[in-house]
Amino acid sequence: MCATPFKQEPLPHPSTKPSINPGTFFHFFACRHFFICALNFKVVIMHGIRTHPLQEYTVDFSSGPALVGIAIVSYLIGSIASAVLVARLFHLPDPRQAGSGNPGATNVLRLGGKKAALLTLFGDLGKGLLPVLILRALNAPEVALAVAALAAFFGHIFPVFFGFKGGKGVATAAGALLGLNPLIGLITIGTWIACAFITRYSSLSAILAAVVAASSALYLAPPATMVAVSIMAIMLIYRHHRNIRRLINGEEPKIGKKTDSGNQPEKPV
Repeated sequence: MCATPFKQEPLPHPSTKPSINPGTFFHFFACRHFFICALNFKVVIMHGIRTHPLQEYTVDFSSGPALVGIAIVSYLIGSIASAVLVARLFHLPDPRQAGSGNPGATNVLRLGGKKAALLTLFGDLGKGLLPVLILRALNAPEVALAVAALAAFFGHIFPVFFGFKGGKGVATAAGALLGLNPLIGLITIGTWIACAFITRYSSLSAILAAVVAASSALYLAPPATMVAVSIMAIMLIYRHHRNIRRLINGEEPKIGKKTDSGNQPEKPV
């Protein structure tokens, strides 16, 4: 058997240039360019850290735009009518149109019992407490806390989501007080509980608690909080002026007792 002779490949002509894939040049220069850019970026960043150290930036909550934003957000939170939502959840009459006509925990207690009233109470408390606690966690100044408390309080009284017809603001004010000054809040809530336990009148308890809150703020709170508490106290007493008239005439229903007017609500304030 004859072996196959080895076939030698012809050598390229000296004048012939070797063929190189153009993609090789592209990848080489692209990688080289990326490496150089990354190195320069690292140098720039490290130089910036050395010459301009990172600083902690904080929001100026005492500025005008910040206070306006705080007021708007807190007002919207306060506008969530807990009594109306709880009444819908428990398939109860609208508290704005039944009982005393006040969308608050006391009226819900008359219409739907303790469970619905407690949910309403905690919802109203939370509306006043939540905005203040969030701002306190962000180290906002006292004036920002006071604005948030007032806005949430007025949001409950004049809710934009429910035709600006809200409650008297007792529970929301209590929550705001707990956030502004826990000591004043506890004194106020304790006053309401003690008066309600003795007299069984929710309105009288709220009026007395408002007076105690404003008096306590004169000695225990900074100026911004004192002003906010005083405004809330004055508004609370004003919102109870019909209750004051019924107390004088001996016609005010006690806690848990249905109103004599059945399902006829009070006339709007």
